[in-house]
Amino acid sequence: MITLDVPVDVRAFHDAIYAGEILRFKNIEPIAQLVARLRELAIAATAPHDPITLHKTVDHPEAIELLDNYQQASLTDNDVVRSWHATLKTIGLRAQDTAVDRLLARVQTPRTSEETIDLVTAPLDTHRDTWASNLYEQVNWWAPVYDIDESATMELYPGLFETAVPNTSEDFDIVELRREQINSTKVVPRLLEPVTDESAFRVVLEPGDLLAFSGAHLHRSVPNTSDRTRYSLDTRTIHIPDSLDERGAPNVDGNAPWRTPGWFNRIDGTPLHKILDTEATVAHYVR
Repeated sequence: MITLDVPVDVRAFHDAIYAGEILRFKNIEPIAQLVARLRELAIAATAPHDPITLHKTVDHPEAIELLDNYQQASLTDNDVVRSWHATLKTIGLRAQDTAVDRLLARVQTPRTSEETIDLVTAPLDTHRDTWASNLYEQVNWWAPVYDIDESATMELYPGLFETAVPNTSEDFDIVELRREQINSTKVVPRLLEPVTDESAFRVVLEPGDLLAFSGAHLHRSVPNTSDRTRYSLDTRTIHIPDSLDERGAPNVDGNAPWRTPGWFNRIDGTPLHKILDTEATVAHYVR
């Protein structure tokens, strides 16, 4: 993991991401403001309970309802959006060249059994984001909102960046899922068998730090075995010139039949697929 100063050289930054580098930013004022705002939203949504120990004071169904309210509030909060756009500007990314996905306020409660799995707080299994999106110019961003340690974080497998692993991406037909009105988050592509990577590591950052890595990196949520609820944020960006030039990370094992530029909008709100002069969901002819 390499720590970068801002502003970055945009070309060198994206080339490093596509080559598999895992990059960290520290002491960026807008990300500190974003974290502070997410804490305010968490406190408001879970009041009168402590957001960190919510799972100790209410039963799981009530916790899920409160945490869902927190996530929904974060999606439409103007201060969250402004702080994230300011973060990208501070890093050096130009608004006219940057398409963004929605920013997600993730929450994971401690869990000891499968009975506590749900769509609001469930950990994400080992995956590459590109198995679903087929966008290899995609940059993933991740940051903690409160303090974390190795028992409540995410794990990356950098040694497998260019190694094919068995997965279900070939069966991820987003068009068919929409036709059948199936929630795609329940059937996202997954790993078919366990993998080993001696270079795998669990990410430990301080609140206010920000991680950037390729959407083609294999990663997962670590099941939360701590005694506190984990709050984090994640989102994705696309460098539009690279979409136009078909420049990005290698595809070593993604076989989904569609690309999804419609998931992204330029910072001014223009849909990425309109800029690319294509459909929101495009047939992807895999290897």
